[in-house]
Amino acid sequence: MSQTPTPSMVYDILEACAHPGCPLCRVSRRWAERFVAAILYEEVTDPHTRGRLRDSFGFCREHAWQATEVGGTLLGMSIIYRSLLNHLAGELEKPVSTSRGNWWQALGGRRDVDAASGLFAATECPACIHLRGMEDAALIALTDALPDNASLRAGLAQSHSGLCLPHLRQALTLARSDAAIEILREDTRRRLRALVGELDEFIRKYDHRFNKEAWGAEHDSWERAVLWMVGGARES
Repeated sequence: MSQTPTPSMVYDILEACAHPGCPLCRVSRRWAERFVAAILYEEVTDPHTRGRLRDSFGFCREHAWQATEVGGTLLGMSIIYRSLLNHLAGELEKPVSTSRGNWWQALGGRRDVDAASGLFAATECPACIHLRGMEDAALIALTDALPDNASLRAGLAQSHSGLCLPHLRQALTLARSDAAIEILREDTRRRLRALVGELDEFIRKYDHRFNKEAWGAEHDSWERAVLWMVGGARES
């Protein structure tokens, strides 16, 4: 689903830079909440939407559990998943071939007809599709604005902020400005070197000779390293 880059996306990312973790991960979570809430509040009885949710088997694991945290959505979730359970129960009522096929299939215990047929979603989670388009648009808007927006550069350069590795790769792929690419690469390199130094200090303090020393900023460096590698937004 194509989305248009907008200045408001840059503002949302800049605002999120005040909190720990990748700012786009934090903003993306808000976008996901709005998307699933709109479906569950307003579109749950729409035939087209119901068809999309049937084909995708509802939402993926992440967005299904996120949907349960959005207030007032339990009725919508019940309607969607009742329909899905009925559909899957019907699939399980279909007969499965007992033929073992050729000798190679028999040796491996595989059936000619897959016993799990009908139990796989035909399409991707609609929230994932929506967010991919939103994130692409936001990263284009961000990289377009970055060279001339000192506040944005400062926000992304903070030690607790900056794009995670998945979103950094995405941003560098989508960037239309050589200057933006250089800024992102240099700022990230500097933050990673600083984080490696904090991890060195964290590891040093596990040595029995130094384990009485008080913890400093390095106390959560291991968590920030994981967050940078895989993405996510810490609670403030």
